[in-house]
Amino acid sequence: MEQIDVGNGNSPKEEVKKDEQGNRLFTQEEVDKIIKKRLERHKTDASATGSPDLEEREAELKKLQSNLKAREQKLDCKEYLQQCNYPAELIDIIDTSDIDKFKEKADAVVKIDNSRRVPPMANPEAKTSNIDNVSNAFSIKNKHVPKDYFSK
Repeated sequence: MEQIDVGNGNSPKEEVKKDEQGNRLFTQEEVDKIIKKRLERHKTDASATGSPDLEEREAELKKLQSNLKAREQKLDCKEYLQQCNYPAELIDIIDTSDIDKFKEKADAVVKIDNSRRVPPMANPEAKTSNIDNVSNAFSIKNKHVPKDYFSK
């Protein structure tokens, strides 16, 4: 069998072999047993002390991932508002957790808002606005002629 030098150490009930400098020599089987025991001890220590820390880290990771997802969804909704030239205030009013529902609601709000808007001073029958009538009344080419009440 192959012998490995691992420094000073004691092995009970076995014949101790030493090198020229007085250091103990171990067989490959002894080294494997020592490593196996240390790995088992390390695993039990890590599982006993490390599991609450691991659970805390996983919970924090999940929280960070959900925050990141919410920010991405809000950004997607904001981009949709900009593409459609919708008011940016809708981002604060409408829930941004689902982009498809957000789009439907934003479209509905803007549609309602546009249907209720009336152009200022519009006259739908004449197809002109009252602004044109006012500007015509005060233009120079239409001189005001006062009524003659006293000439009779």
